[in-house]
Amino acid sequence: MSDQPAAENVIDLARKFREAVVKRDMAVLQDLIETYQSMYATLQDKITLLTDALAMMENPSVGGLRRLDRYKDFIKQVEVELTKYQNYVEIQIRKAVSEEVLAGTTDARRLIMALGDEAVISGRWNNLNPSVIETVLGFTREDGALFQRLSKMAPTTAKSVANALVENIGLGKNPRTIAGIITKQMGVALTDALRMTRTVQVYSYREANRASYIANSDVVTGWYWMSALDAETCTACIAMHGTFHTNDETLDDHYNGMCTMIPAVIGGKSPLEQTGEDWFKAQPEEKQRQYMGDTKYEAWKEGKFEFSALSSQHDDDVYGTMRGEATLKDLIGGG
Repeated sequence: MSDQPAAENVIDLARKFREAVVKRDMAVLQDLIETYQSMYATLQDKITLLTDALAMMENPSVGGLRRLDRYKDFIKQVEVELTKYQNYVEIQIRKAVSEEVLAGTTDARRLIMALGDEAVISGRWNNLNPSVIETVLGFTREDGALFQRLSKMAPTTAKSVANALVENIGLGKNPRTIAGIITKQMGVALTDALRMTRTVQVYSYREANRASYIANSDVVTGWYWMSALDAETCTACIAMHGTFHTNDETLDDHYNGMCTMIPAVIGGKSPLEQTGEDWFKAQPEEKQRQYMGDTKYEAWKEGKFEFSALSSQHDDDVYGTMRGEATLKDLIGGG
């Protein structure tokens, strides 16, 4: 098998697997969206009753709002309904993590097969129990950081709705505006749920990949970071594209990130044709400016920072280190 056909095969296969992850992810997210909409619909009557009561008040005030039984009932019901939704999100996350860990172990083996002698690798491949990987990851532990974060969604959102109502009544906002504010504040819970679910799905899939590579380190020396290199790719991920990492390193993408891992086999070369930096430099100036922004682009062209510095790391209590786009201040300093 020549190097080039194998390289094309593994890249195409990795893209196919990423598309499958995206498809599974979208199915879960759509379910969460529909469930949220159903939950919100149950609150609509109480929102109407509350805004009608506010409209009937001659001079709505914060004190008057807090004395309203309909206000108290509404805030209580918001937390009740959000708690139900929060529990549903937890169930869906558990299912999604199990599915992605299983897919991650299966796909890792197929990617390795695409890079070497399938018969030889198949005979020495160490299969891992997906449930063991899931336990080691700890994402679905009740006392784990993810579910601890999720457990705050209902009370935090209910409190933010209450605070927004108080603040905007104090500002003299009309009932119609108040209804829109409630919708906006409630929507934060949906945004958080979707972000948490997508991120843990993709992390579970990639970490299952990596666990398989570790278990077969006599064949796999590490992995290469592969980004989509499309209009949605951030400069942090473009900077990481093509970089080599040992098996003890996590692909520490950002929230909602969809980058993937290409295994590196002993004695093999990178199957990626170019680094992210080389790809970026080959793009027209207009496109480069769109990715970076004019000010950051000018600083880069003037040699004030290295392209690799665009990807910065920060600590996260669930995933450890995560990456993001470095700010211009981070890159060149200054006020």
